[in-house]
Amino acid sequence: MSIDRGEAMRFEESGKVDNTGEFSKFGQLFRQQAGNYENWKQNEQDSKTLYVKFTGEDGIDAGGPYRELLTNLVQELESGVIPLIVKSQNNKNNNGEYRDCYVVNH
Repeated sequence: MSIDRGEAMRFEESGKVDNTGEFSKFGQLFRQQAGNYENWKQNEQDSKTLYVKFTGEDGIDAGGPYRELLTNLVQELESGVIPLIVKSQNNKNNNGEYRDCYVVNH
């Protein structure tokens, strides 16, 4: 799987929301993997479920690019670039328990 991080970073810096899933790293991953559930099955103890290559970047996927992609996906979800989750009321108001939580965007 190949992710164009440069395009995703430029889009994120523009302050726009990726409603169509075309420009974000999450959107690129989703579009490439949509309907291909075989990629997510782990058959052997040490086998990976996903191999990652960032377009235009050198990197051996011995875990580094894979971990970095997962970190980037979570950052995108929490930043609001992808409108799948939103801050909980306690997170927005900085009040009460569970201030670091997000909820599914209705």
